[in-house]
Amino acid sequence: MQDFRCTTDHYATLYARWLARPGTLLDLAGYEPGQRVLDLCGGTGAVSQECLRRGANPSTIMLVDLNPRCSEA
Repeated sequence: MQDFRCTTDHYATLYARWLARPGTLLDLAGYEPGQRVLDLCGGTGAVSQECLRRGANPSTIMLVDLNPRCSEA
């Protein structure tokens, strides 16, 4: 079985490429306001916040993250 844990180095690369610009992920996914969004491992909620900024109804967004610190962000 593969190990998919995110190390600090991998997270820094991931953040620089995608999470610093959450709109990029939405653009690649073809997101349009009105679509439902499941933001898995949503962390700080940057992608969900970008959906809201683009006009999404809050009831169409579900953010899930197992890390209890993320809900404080």
